[in-house]
Amino acid sequence: PISVAVDGETVFAGRGIVLVGNIHRYCLDLRILRDARDDDGLLDVCIFPCRWQGGLMVHSLFTALRRHVERRSVIYCQGRHIRIDSTVPLPLEVDGDVAGTLPAEFTIDPGAVTFRVPPQANKCH
Repeated sequence: PISVAVDGETVFAGRGIVLVGNIHRYCLDLRILRDARDDDGLLDVCIFPCRWQGGLMVHSLFTALRRHVERRSVIYCQGRHIRIDSTVPLPLEVDGDVAGTLPAEFTIDPGAVTFRVPPQANKCH
């Protein structure tokens, strides 16, 4: 089981998968963090509660159809400070690479990076 706190408030406790980020696109153009923006000063959090492996398959299907956030079982929120804890050291993945184990904390530093994007890049949104 894991525990997820957003800005100091526990929003989830149980078994599941948590994704944290500030861009809406993921591998194969999956829009897991649907409302994420790189310029709003917030991190988006999407939690897929999973008590069994079949539940993960259902979440995957709804994510591919871009309907996952509408499901009552999915928790979607935003914040500036995210903490994920576990009673055992669970593996943590950051941008596709193993990055240690839980617990983990994520914070955002608004305006820390400036992006230069060509005008035609807006067509990708």
